[in-house]
Amino acid sequence: MKNLLVFTLLFLFGCSTPQNEFTIKYQPQKFKIDLLKTTQVMTKKGLKINFNQEVIDRIYGLTSTYNIEVQVHEFYRLEDFILNNLETITTDGEILESAGMFKIDLLYGDDFKIDLENAEGMSLSIPYTFDREAYDFKTFDGNIANGMIRWENPKDISPEQFLAEDDTIGFDIYHSEISSFFNFEMETLNWINVDRFLKLGDENLATVSITMENDYEILSSGIFIEGTQSYLGLSAENINNKTLASSIKLPIDESIVVVAFVTDGKDYFVADEEAVVGKTDQVKLSFEKIPKEEILAKFKGQ
Repeated sequence: MKNLLVFTLLFLFGCSTPQNEFTIKYQPQKFKIDLLKTTQVMTKKGLKINFNQEVIDRIYGLTSTYNIEVQVHEFYRLEDFILNNLETITTDGEILESAGMFKIDLLYGDDFKIDLENAEGMSLSIPYTFDREAYDFKTFDGNIANGMIRWENPKDISPEQFLAEDDTIGFDIYHSEISSFFNFEMETLNWINVDRFLKLGDENLATVSITMENDYEILSSGIFIEGTQSYLGLSAENINNKTLASSIKLPIDESIVVVAFVTDGKDYFVADEEAVVGKTDQVKLSFEKIPKEEILAKFKGQ
C-alpha cells in the first residue's frame, strides 16, 4: 500500500490547496483537433470521445471554427480518487463503486470555453478495467458544492451498451490491452461517473474518526473500503484539525484503510492504517516522511 501512496505524492509538490476547496491536482490531457478531419479523440488510457455531424455543426455555429481543443480529466484508480478528493458518494449519502470518473471541456481560440447547452451528438466509449464482472452500472452527473463532489441523476447502462469487443482496441498505460467498453451518448459537458451502488449493511452504522498528533497541513485524507473502488473523504471535527471524521457512517465490522497525505510546509508525509469500523475506536495515524528527491528520482521520465 505504501508504494501506491508514494506514487501519488509525486503530484503533490507545490500544492497546498485548503481542503474546503474542490480542485483537481492532475493536469488535463489536451487534444487540438480539426473537426473537419477528426471526429474522435482517444486518450492515453483508452477513453474515446466521438463527435457526430450534428454536434460539429452546433460547435461551428457557436465558434465559427472547426479547430478546437478537447481537455480531458480521467480517473480510474483508487490513488486517483484519493489524491483528487473524488468521493464515491451520491447527494443522498449512498456509497458507490466507480469504474471511472471523467470531466471533458471544449475550448477554442484563446482558451475560450465552448458552452454547449447540451452535449447531444457526443458519445463516449469508456474502457472497462475492472477484474470483476460488469453488472448494474449506471452513469451519474457530478454536483460540486461546499468543496465536495457528489453524484446524482443515475441512468442505467443497458447490456447492449457494454461491448465485449470494440472495433478499435485501446491500450491503457496501467493495464493490458482493453477490449471491453461502456458506450453511451452524452447529455451535458459535466462531470461523469460510471458507478454501481455498493451493497453494504444498512444497520449498526458508525462514524470513523482519526486523530493526528502533529500540526500538519492536510493535503488529502479519506477512507477506502477494502476490495472495492469506493472512496470516502474525512473532514475536520475541531478547529485544530487534529480530529477527523468520515463524511458518512459505515457498517460496523467493515474492513477499511484510512489514508492521509500531509505537509509541515517543508517536507511531505504519508500514512495508511487498516481499521475495522466499530472495532477500532479511533484510528491513530503514524506518518512516514517521503523525501522529495527520492520520489523525483523514482519517477524520473514518467
